[in-house]
Amino acid sequence: MPMDYPSYVWTPSGWIQQMDTTYDESQWNENPLQVHIVPFSHNDPGWISTYESYYISWSKTIIDTIVEQLTKDLDMTFVWAEVLFLQRWYQETSAQSQAAFKKLLESGRLEIVSGGWVMSDEAITHYGAFIDQLMEGQLWLKKEFGYKVKVAWSIDPFGHSSTASHLLHLSGVNAMYIQRAHYAVKKHLAYKKQLEFMWQQDWDRKADASIFCHLSPYLFYGIQYSCGPDINVCCKFDFSHKKCWKWGSYQSAESVTSDNVRTRAYELLDQLRKKAQFFRHNHVIFPFGDDFRFRSSSEWETQFNNLKKVFFYMNSHPEMKVQVQFSTVGKYLAAVRSNANAEYPTLQGDFFPYSDRSDQYWSGYFSSRPLTKSLARIFQAHLRSAEILFSYAAGFQQGQNEQRSQRWTLKSTYIEIEALRRSLGLLQHHDTITGTSRISVVSDTLKSIKSSLEKCRNVISLLVGMMPQFQNEHIRPVVMEEQLSQNSIPRTKLIEFDSAGESIVVLFNPLANNVTQIAHLSVPSPDIKVYDINMNPIECQVTPVLDQRAIFVEGQFEVYFEVKVAGLGMVSYRIKKLSPDDKSRCRRSTLSMINIHMDHKFSSLFNISWHETSHLSISNRHLMVTFCKCTYLMQSIISKRDMIPYKAEMKFGFYRTGHWINPFVDKSGAYIFLPDGPAKDMGCRNCRLVVIKGPLFSSATTWLNITSQTVALYNTNAAQGLGVHVTNHVDLHLHDNVEVVLKLKTSVENSDYFYTDLNSFQMHRRKTLNRFPIQGNFYPMTSAAFIEDSRIRFSLLSAESHGIASLNPGTLELILDRRLAQDDWRGLKEGVQDNVQAVSQFIVVVEEWKNAVKSSKVPPLTGFPSRVVQRMGNAMENRLVFLSSSVSKPPFSLLSHSALPCDVHLVNMRLLSVEGDGTRGLELLVVLHRVGVTCEIENPVASDCTDSDEIMFSSLFRNFTVTSVDEMTLTGTSVIRHILPDTPVVLNNMEIKTWKLNLI
Repeated sequence: MPMDYPSYVWTPSGWIQQMDTTYDESQWNENPLQVHIVPFSHNDPGWISTYESYYISWSKTIIDTIVEQLTKDLDMTFVWAEVLFLQRWYQETSAQSQAAFKKLLESGRLEIVSGGWVMSDEAITHYGAFIDQLMEGQLWLKKEFGYKVKVAWSIDPFGHSSTASHLLHLSGVNAMYIQRAHYAVKKHLAYKKQLEFMWQQDWDRKADASIFCHLSPYLFYGIQYSCGPDINVCCKFDFSHKKCWKWGSYQSAESVTSDNVRTRAYELLDQLRKKAQFFRHNHVIFPFGDDFRFRSSSEWETQFNNLKKVFFYMNSHPEMKVQVQFSTVGKYLAAVRSNANAEYPTLQGDFFPYSDRSDQYWSGYFSSRPLTKSLARIFQAHLRSAEILFSYAAGFQQGQNEQRSQRWTLKSTYIEIEALRRSLGLLQHHDTITGTSRISVVSDTLKSIKSSLEKCRNVISLLVGMMPQFQNEHIRPVVMEEQLSQNSIPRTKLIEFDSAGESIVVLFNPLANNVTQIAHLSVPSPDIKVYDINMNPIECQVTPVLDQRAIFVEGQFEVYFEVKVAGLGMVSYRIKKLSPDDKSRCRRSTLSMINIHMDHKFSSLFNISWHETSHLSISNRHLMVTFCKCTYLMQSIISKRDMIPYKAEMKFGFYRTGHWINPFVDKSGAYIFLPDGPAKDMGCRNCRLVVIKGPLFSSATTWLNITSQTVALYNTNAAQGLGVHVTNHVDLHLHDNVEVVLKLKTSVENSDYFYTDLNSFQMHRRKTLNRFPIQGNFYPMTSAAFIEDSRIRFSLLSAESHGIASLNPGTLELILDRRLAQDDWRGLKEGVQDNVQAVSQFIVVVEEWKNAVKSSKVPPLTGFPSRVVQRMGNAMENRLVFLSSSVSKPPFSLLSHSALPCDVHLVNMRLLSVEGDGTRGLELLVVLHRVGVTCEIENPVASDCTDSDEIMFSSLFRNFTVTSVDEMTLTGTSVIRHILPDTPVVLNNMEIKTWKLNLI
């Protein structure tokens, strides 16, 4: 595909896309051109201002205007996307306005598109959170109005994901309209008349999951970009905003009069005809709106009174061969799809990275504000745990007549969880999780997340106390987590011992699969011992804690021990404080240090020595990791099964932006990544190192100038033991125009190909293109990436989203944080200078192919993780929840018998209401996903996976009485089929489905 730099020409009115075309007027002799004018207003719930400010100052009055004007003018139509604004307006408005709104929906003149709580980002959102916000919006529309969304409208996310299109399709959406894609891709598809296509999933060979999609050919969704290729003509039809450049300034468009209406009509018709050349039918859509448009009746009347004069002229002159109508996205897409003469191509893949001109790629936001991205994932995991516990508590109480007194608690908890769902939904907005809001808005977001996390912890504590084994206890368990400030990552609380020197810890496994792993807790003393429920001692290890200044933290230690928790299970452990001379205490770690100040208090507690740099390594029963004696960073991974060393060099580097010769050259900003050249390696001057070794946990922590890195191994036969666990800290608050990268260099011969995940749902092949600039080869990674050849695969799992590339064979390079002193001319009008310490967590896994026969020069479009990596990723995203308790209880699981199959993930559970209606009982949505995994990779650890692929809802959950089961659309708005509760259900590979269970 030719890039054709430059493909845009700057004019005073803006960037003009150079997609010239001609037409033959006779092509409409038999079938006049059908023009669909689609009025809309795009409302961001947080960007330059906060959600609250936008609603009060803009969105509330915009919706008022829409309802008022559509009620008066029966010819008008409108489309609306952002449900969170709609829900609040509907809740606060008068009964008269509510009735008018319902009537407009029923008439079809007001159309709700997508139905999501927000217009979500599509690059770095996790599919679970994407579903949550989609479910929240669509279920509210169904509950209030009986409204089912049929079309999607995604005009402002910065690139588009095939995962999003798939999930929208599964929710009941049958067609979609998208906007932002690389201009060269648009140009290529436009000239081939392929801007409308069936979007097929990479792994869907039967095309069962395809959805019809329309891609807008032009740069932006504003009026001046939407009627056709010439912005200097289209701007004349934006009558309420100054968009046309004339005589040295932007001017308002001239009003339409009897003297100029013919000229205006033919100008518009010419643009629409040119636009129509890119499509295979006689319909053309003209989206008419922009950000926060139609705030007042005067603006509405100014726009549409002028526009109607032009349309009336066009419709009343048959020689123009055109019919113009106010329409909706749904009506346009339905008309297009009903055209029997049009055949549409099939497209696979996604639209990342997005570029709107020249070498300016929107790949910077993949990594902007990493704290927001990290906290978003933690919030998502916490809320998921709360949803599962709440669903079970309500279902359990439903069948316990003697527990009716607890219903008021469930009601108040439901209100709390609903508010948390909506907070998480807001966080998925394409200017929030992306880190592309103003600094003041980011601060407001972080404050909101901190509050939400605290509420999640309280709800989880309450719900665990309502579980059968705890419900009769006076003191409920409490989540052992705290967040010191809105600018920090939550951490585990220090254990508190009772008067007897004991502390009981309850672990909840939020996964529906069994989990075995080395867990760790913060304790105030190194003289402790860990016991199971039967007071059997458990092997344990104690280590000291060092802060980010490489200073030992007094009065705080970490204890490591192996835990086994059933799927959706709870298990108790007892931590007991011992006397310093008790030899049965946990094993203490040995420490080796380089350039670290040794505190005499700790030298008496631990075996501490100065390390020789000749051989730096850590190991467990599966792996040995060696470190460079110069940088103290990871150098290789050795498999103990065959003692084969695999090159795994890690380095920190940094990009700069700008040019010292031309200070006016464009630079990186919140959205755009514009490096001045390849990344430079970060030097290591007076680097410090601490190596910790022990029977369960070993690590090496390196402190560089502005970064630190801990590489750890866990000594367990479970999947956790096969990964190299990496934690990075980056502090950029004193450095402007720096983007810090982490490089992993291996010997993998992957040529130009590598794989990244799309929204944690699927793995998609990428290709590094040398004709693209550096920034054009970075892609979003939500949770995983890998490179592979015929021998091995290197996988990288991540706890948060990053931009990632494979710029050279055998390498992966990802951006950890970026601090930028300037705006990048995309509307934000400020840089990214509110950096706080960025924490990133990864797992590196090296795996061998069973038969080493992968020889295809071009690997398949879809990749699949191994079962081991899939389990590691699940455990990383949904960590064990630690709670302190006053009592120790026997192990308990919310599941009746065995866990779910290891490749079936319980995405979420959602109670539709806290009260049954007297006849149907409670309605519970259960979302399950059969994750695609490869069986071609060696699995060197024992598996505790369930053998059967069948799931039976009648016996899935303990103490539940399931009376009926319905397979639903993904968001639970429509029934697909009814099944009996004891009907075995089997999910196919990559299937994700929602079932509604009725409980009594």
